[in-house]
Amino acid sequence: MATSRTPREAREAIYQSFFTYWSGTPQSEVSLVWDNIDFKMQGTEFIHVSSAHVSGTIGALGNEKYRRTMILTINIWTPEGSGQKRSDELAEVILAWVETFNVAGFRIRDPGFNEIGVFSGYYQSSVIATLEYDALRT
Repeated sequence: MATSRTPREAREAIYQSFFTYWSGTPQSEVSLVWDNIDFKMQGTEFIHVSSAHVSGTIGALGNEKYRRTMILTINIWTPEGSGQKRSDELAEVILAWVETFNVAGFRIRDPGFNEIGVFSGYYQSSVIATLEYDALRT
C-alpha cells in the first residue's frame, strides 16, 4: 500500500529524519535553524533547513493519487574570510544524509551541492534535492 502524506506531514518527516541524523554526527554542535522559526544566533556558523512545495501532478488516473514535489534546501553558513574548508566539511556530512536518503514514501531526485559565496559576513553553500511523495484522496 502506498504511503500518503499531507504537505505538513511530509515536511515534518523530512525534518525529523535530518534532525535525528545530524544529532548523531560530530558536527551536531553546529546549530540547526528551521525555516520560519525565530532563531537566536549561537556561535559563528549554522545550518538552515527549509523546504518548499513547487509543483504537483496526478500520479495515476482513477485512484486519486496525487504526486507532490518539493525542494529541500540545506544552507551552510560559515564565517566570511575563513576559507571553504569548513563549508566543505559540513557539506560532506549533509550530502551523506541526502545521498542515502531513506524516508518511507519519498523519492529523491537531483541531489546537489551549490557554492553560493560571501553574503552578509558569511560564506554560504547549499545542499539541494528534489523530493517527491504521494497523497491519496478517497
